[in-house]
Amino acid sequence: MRSSISFMLALSILLLGGCEGGGDPVEQAVREASAARHAETVRDGEVSGPVAPAAPRSSADEAYIAQMTTHHETAIAQSRQILAGSNDPEVRRLAQTTIETSSIQLNQMRALQAAAN
Repeated sequence: MRSSISFMLALSILLLGGCEGGGDPVEQAVREASAARHAETVRDGEVSGPVAPAAPRSSADEAYIAQMTTHHETAIAQSRQILAGSNDPEVRRLAQTTIETSSIQLNQMRALQAAAN
């Protein structure tokens, strides 16, 4: 069980290497401010306020959004598993932060996908 949790944690860290994160208080403040601005703009997946027309997307754009959507869904699922099984406060904090930030970004990607259709 311990090695399974260690493996999941190591995998999560590797997967999150390209994502926002870290313990820097300035970075955390920037992420929180960004999340607050995003929450003011997006309600239930709908963007409020003036929106520029969507630019046509290339297949590379669509592939990137699809791959990152899968990546964020996986990160959220793994973080939920860690929350269910970990007693380490730092690991739990990281998992919770991952769920929160990945959920925001996942909603943004889904909105981009919906706008393209």
